[in-house]
Amino acid sequence: MPFFSQTSPVHKKIWGTERVICKINNTHILKFIQTLQPTSVQVHPRSPDILPEQDGEIWCVFKKQPKSALYLGFSRETNRREIFHAIQDGTITSLMRCYRPLVGDCFWVPAGMIHCLGPGLMVLEIRPSESPTWRLYDWNRQTGRTLHLEAGLNEIEKQINIQTMRFENYSIVS
Repeated sequence: MPFFSQTSPVHKKIWGTERVICKINNTHILKFIQTLQPTSVQVHPRSPDILPEQDGEIWCVFKKQPKSALYLGFSRETNRREIFHAIQDGTITSLMRCYRPLVGDCFWVPAGMIHCLGPGLMVLEIRPSESPTWRLYDWNRQTGRTLHLEAGLNEIEKQINIQTMRFENYSIVS
């Protein structure tokens, strides 16, 4: 039996496509994400039902374009007011830590960390299945997608100094 089916439905998104591969014990989801445009800048709240070291998502980079980037956390000390203004004027990624990933790099994105995938990436994402998304900024796209500014800023404020981990050239296939 294959790990996943090539016939798993591909869901078109405003920023690209995603294909859910499988659910693990109804607690986590594995999916492939391919970005043609950046995903929204977002944060997932901490869950009281999940251990902190398991509450987040993992991105493993399978393909990338030469100038592809992803954004995780903040590049310097900041505060709620500065974050709010950067969201309002569309410069939020200038406050975020920018990574130029290599194929095989994996990133741990803890719950509470602001994050975004840039265009030109294909990643395998592993995340809790019951994890809400607080969308903070959606590149001024006229999609009707709801922004969750207050809830997202509250979550970021609680977790503002958390860090990510990058595993460079991690062997995805042994």
